[in-house]
Amino acid sequence: MSGRLLLFGFEELPTILAAAAAAGPFGAEVVPVARQDYNKPLAVLAGLDDDTGTLLPFNGGPLGGRMVVLCGLDRKLEELLPALARTLGVDLNTLLSFQEDLTDQEIGLFLNQLYEASQEAGCGAAFQLARDKLREYPNSDKLAYNVAGMLAGVLALQPEAGGPERQAQEAEVTALYERCVRSADPQVREWSTYTLASRCVNTGALDRAEELLGQLSDAHREKRELKARLRWAQGRREEAWVFLEQELFDRAHSIQTTLLSMIDWALEEGDRERAHILAGAAVR
Repeated sequence: MSGRLLLFGFEELPTILAAAAAAGPFGAEVVPVARQDYNKPLAVLAGLDDDTGTLLPFNGGPLGGRMVVLCGLDRKLEELLPALARTLGVDLNTLLSFQEDLTDQEIGLFLNQLYEASQEAGCGAAFQLARDKLREYPNSDKLAYNVAGMLAGVLALQPEAGGPERQAQEAEVTALYERCVRSADPQVREWSTYTLASRCVNTGALDRAEELLGQLSDAHREKRELKARLRWAQGRREEAWVFLEQELFDRAHSIQTTLLSMIDWALEEGDRERAHILAGAAVR
């Protein structure tokens, strides 16, 4: 092999194998880089150096999407890049694009376009518009997460629609969430894990819901309620009742604590009437 193709953020085996098949004729070895190796120098990953130096653990950072690094393949770019673009399902402009993400405002505007397309031309048009945008920004997990939510909402507005096309669209939404569950962005990963777990409970994919629940942070405010819903769906109803009772107690305690603080502030301001009203609410 005369060079290496370093794949960052590529975790699907079929995509990796396809990239290897496309690069092989050009003497390029495809090397998927695991996230725990993102902190290593490129020279080490490319096999040009054995000295890693002092390494700090990689914990997310800005490298959150997908990236391809070509090492020692300068003379073959003209032929290799088109082959690689075809394999990855993107055009050359996308493959060489340095715009990794959209702003929140741009994502919001695009979601409006998706909704309008669904109303004017149907779900199929909205899904195609989403595919085109995701192909344009293949590294944007935040875009993928928000698009999945909008497409799920569009489908929910047409509950009477069925058949193979509807099933394929539902599967496409699920695939977007599955992608985002693996995101390097902790916020996107947490949002997606909760949403997909909830979706799995609703569809009866209880084993997958259990697995996702285990990945969800204990700090997530809705985790216990989701766990109760899963236990209920599993037929473990006594456990479900316990989780909801615990949730109710904690929320009631939080409300009580807030009311007591408000009473203290009212008394500090000399507003005894407000303090009396708040005290009555606290007693109830």
